[in-house]
Amino acid sequence: MSRRPRHLTSQYSTDNSVTVRNPAPFTAQVSRAPGLTRRRLLRVGASAAVIPYAGAPMGGSRAIPRRTTGHELIILCDQKSQSVILTETETLKAYRERRLDLTALWSWSPASDAELADLVPSRSWINVSEAKQVGTPDGTLLLTCASGGMAVAFNRTRGVTYWATNVPRSSNLHSLEMLPDGNIAVAASTGGYVRLYTSSQGPRSSHYVQHPLPGAHALSWDAGQRLLWALGASELHALAVAGTRAAPGITLQRRLPLPDEDGHDLAPVIGAPDDRWVTTGRHVYRVSLTSGAFTRATAPRGIDKAHVKSISQHPVTGQVIMVSPDDQTSCSWCSSRVDFLDPSRQDALIGTSVYKARWWL
Repeated sequence: MSRRPRHLTSQYSTDNSVTVRNPAPFTAQVSRAPGLTRRRLLRVGASAAVIPYAGAPMGGSRAIPRRTTGHELIILCDQKSQSVILTETETLKAYRERRLDLTALWSWSPASDAELADLVPSRSWINVSEAKQVGTPDGTLLLTCASGGMAVAFNRTRGVTYWATNVPRSSNLHSLEMLPDGNIAVAASTGGYVRLYTSSQGPRSSHYVQHPLPGAHALSWDAGQRLLWALGASELHALAVAGTRAAPGITLQRRLPLPDEDGHDLAPVIGAPDDRWVTTGRHVYRVSLTSGAFTRATAPRGIDKAHVKSISQHPVTGQVIMVSPDDQTSCSWCSSRVDFLDPSRQDALIGTSVYKARWWL
């Protein structure tokens, strides 16, 4: 079994270090994940392989062209293929006129992973709804979940599962977030809750504490205030985490009413660690986590749109990518394109149903 990561930092963290409480405190610097540097070769596979915890290389993978300076990686939630897809921005442009060829990209799905068979992916991995990156000393983690009820933290570097669980499909999982102590929170929109699981205790640790939040859609850890922010349909909640890794507790510290309804995504504003992007059914906002003030987003140009399902800002260049529904997919809440802002363009992905897109470093 793989060693449990001791220190965890989000790709979007604007802090350069995080102090870990358990085990003994130490400080570690954030670094680019192994295997994802500009000059390292990408490996691809059509789906997750059956991999022992020893960390053997992924079976059946093969190389795709080396990344070129200026090309960046993006992780996509594709509900057409029921996969998480890792691709380059230039690869996206190349597929504007033809169907996306998954064999040319790295993708992940639990469908053929025997390590996750007990969670019955055929029933629980339906409509992938989130994909995030977290860097740890043990490798880069993919945090992902599906509306069908499965939540997974997959170590892409080692090719093993850090943690996974199932919730009832009626909960409608929409997002998840890893805390610095290795525990993972999930947000369920129809279930109307935020759960904090003791994932630091093992790959199938099922103990959790729960906070009610109608329409829970998104989560973001605030390292400065050490609060977990949770976005619901009409409110933004700040949750304080107490206790130990094995027995945590969460309490509501603050609630902020949204300027309008249908909160959907919550993401860091680069260069402003106290701010977050908030998307709703009508607009995109910036919220100050200190003052609680919401302001309509005005920059970069074109950012203020209705029904934005995901928003992500590159931590180095500041470029924003967004996904909002169009009428070119098999589902009404998905899109066949990714919108880039500053500089602006649209990359169409014919034959896909993209729900979310985020930068991957």
